[in-house]
Amino acid sequence: MTRKDERKIIFKGDLFELTSTIFYSEDKKKIRIFEKAHRPPGVRMLITKSDLIMLSREFRDELNDWDYRLPGGKVFDDFKSYNEKLNNVDELQKDIQEAVVRETREEVGLDVQLNDMELIHKSVSGSSVRWDLLYFHIQKFVVREKGQELEEGERIDKPVWLHSKEVLEMCLSGKI
Repeated sequence: MTRKDERKIIFKGDLFELTSTIFYSEDKKKIRIFEKAHRPPGVRMLITKSDLIMLSREFRDELNDWDYRLPGGKVFDDFKSYNEKLNNVDELQKDIQEAVVRETREEVGLDVQLNDMELIHKSVSGSSVRWDLLYFHIQKFVVREKGQELEEGERIDKPVWLHSKEVLEMCLSGKI
């Protein structure tokens, strides 16, 4: 009563890998083919003080418009680096924490310490795209005199503090 399903990589780019899995019945008849895109994880930071939440306003090419969002970004710049760390949980966790520190500094101009971040949620996107987003809550931080350190090509306004009720309304109305 063994079943042999076949999974193969059909495309591999810098940030995405597309796989195809063929599922077979026990009598070796093809049941279905399932394609899935994979990409390295990203981080998002929920930065709060009192009833306020910090948002960034970023120009998104896919929207051709500005979008409010929680600050964050990629953990790895390429799929190869991510795959190299998959079997070493400690190194992967270190890279994730470093991404939180880096993206917080770059996008919103804050310094945060490793012991001042708390992983509060892991989201695994959709059935056809695998992209883990790790959400961290940050309440202790230091405002950098230099402010943001945007990467080349990034267009992000100065961060804004909004009341949590306003952020919730923005989420529910599709403005975030």
